[in-house]
Amino acid sequence: MKQLQGKLEPYVRFWGWDVAPAAIEMAMTRENEMLQFGLADFGEIETPELDLLLALEVVDHVENYLGFLRMLKSRAALKLFSFSLDISVQSALRAGAFLQRRDAHHHLHHFNREIAISALEYTGFKILDWQLVPSLPGASKLATLAKPIRSSLFALAPEFTVRLLGGYSLLVVAE
Repeated sequence: MKQLQGKLEPYVRFWGWDVAPAAIEMAMTRENEMLQFGLADFGEIETPELDLLLALEVVDHVENYLGFLRMLKSRAALKLFSFSLDISVQSALRAGAFLQRRDAHHHLHHFNREIAISALEYTGFKILDWQLVPSLPGASKLATLAKPIRSSLFALAPEFTVRLLGGYSLLVVAE
């Protein structure tokens, strides 16, 4: 948010909340008068009227994600969601891939593009735009080797690549 703040007018105000003390502690080092963070469950606090709500890599961690999405609907005019696209042919063929994802990243739910967009529409959102973006590179040697293959194939057939190999996230703008 600090980087985004630097690109917008100085009167734009930013707030960020998280339930993880370590995340808030790290974020607070970047606070200033117009950028503030708090340790809180967003669903349990009152907030000012927001123009844009960012829910980045959050939904897959929430036990009742449909209820969470419904709660977010009325909190801002526009929402930007980011979903890890864990479901791919490659992940389905690897024994234990989803459990490994749960252990490593605490993902309670797994998405592909269709499931994520369907969940948003089911909970009342109107999809304005979406885009596939590369996930942060993994630390494994296999992830390092796969990156150029994914990138090359993605340039030719983006949706096929994501469905086959994974390694991407979905950004969705909704109202």
